[in-house]
Amino acid sequence: REFTHRVKSVSMAKFTSQEVEALQRGGNQ
Repeated sequence: REFTHRVKSVSMAKFTSQEVEALQRGGNQ
């Protein structure tokens, strides 16, 4: 689950909304 937390932190900084959604969806599943 560390990856998800990291993504949430960096998502707004580097990733785009669509990328974040895809990552969150993949992390949730």
